[in-house]
This record gives sequence, C-alpha cells and structure tokens, in this order.
Amino acid sequence: KTVEETAHRLRGELNYFGLSQVAHKARELERLGRERDLETAPQLFRLFNAELSASLESMRQMLDNDRV
Repeated sequence: KTVEETAHRLRGELNYFGLSQVAHKARELERLGRERDLETAPQLFRLFNAELSASLESMRQMLDNDRV
C-alpha cells in the first residue's frame, strides 16, 4: 500500500514538472503496489531513480547556466 500511495503522489508532481517519462515509471510502481506484485518493483525503482536523478541534474545545470 505504501508503494502505491507514494508512487501516486510522486506521479502527480512529476507530471506537473513535465517529467512524463519518470511519471510513467511512477505509474508503473503505483500499479505494482496496487496489485501487491512487488517482485519487479526493485528493478523498476532503480530505473525510476536513475531517470529522476538525471532529470534533476539537468534542471540544476539549467539553473546554473541561467545564473551566469
């Protein structure tokens, strides 16, 4: 249930920031949580985390470039 609820909240925020690919992974994690099928969740979470980290780093770089 925690996986489902957390992924659901994150999905909305990610869509708000236009991070649709990462939001898609959150939607999949949400589905796995809802179906109580967490066997593939760790692998999917690693992909989710990597994509989110890359997106955040890209945002940081854009902000740094704007300050120069």
